Amino acid sequence: MLTPEELASAEKWYGRLNEPDASQVRRVVQSVDTVANSYFSSRDMQRNYHSFCEGNIFSGIRKIGTPFFAVYIIGGYLNKEGERPDIDLLVATNMRWSKGFFQPKQYNGPGIEYDPLWSELNQKFQEGFSLELEGELPTDYNLGNTYGKALIRIHPSQGKKIDLCYVRSWDEEKYRFISEEQFIEKDVGKAGEQLSRLPLYRASSSVEVPPWK
Repeated sequence: MLTPEELASAEKWYGRLNEPDASQVRRVVQSVDTVANSYFSSRDMQRNYHSFCEGNIFSGIRKIGTPFFAVYIIGGYLNKEGERPDIDLLVATNMRWSKGFFQPKQYNGPGIEYDPLWSELNQKFQEGFSLELEGELPTDYNLGNTYGKALIRIHPSQGKKIDLCYVRSWDEEKYRFISEEQFIEKDVGKAGEQLSRLPLYRASSSVEVPPWK
């Protein structure tokens, strides 16, 4: 769902990378796409329609948001010339799963909450890679610790390390963004300045408010 201009900019950026770095970034994008397709084809989006609405059963419920997934390039490879020591990516989404955050998978290791993207990355980056989760995956129970963000480091046997900042929307107003546009408005620097980012991937879908609401 990139615009033609965004798509051209993304392809030009990929041209800066050597193999296998470009392939590994595309593998991250494929992981996000797999999770997005799974989410949009499930009932979870409709079960959690309220995450994209405002109002109540007395005043009426109005849809104000759009479920989305996006991958951006950020950091030195976006705003500096020449080779960089690593690749910085940002994954943002306002998906809301009904369940699954406390279903640990064997390959995740003990004590790490299950998360669809973390799970998919572990599937996509197996032989020849190691994944490191710095801190905690954000859940409704640890927002004060995570600020809605997690840092996932992908270490390949060949090529550059990928630092992936993973940002999730939550019901708490401070961490909530009901659209990609609102995420960009909220994800600013310490002085409130807009941050540089180049979209590599975007997917969204419509959520329907039940007719009885």
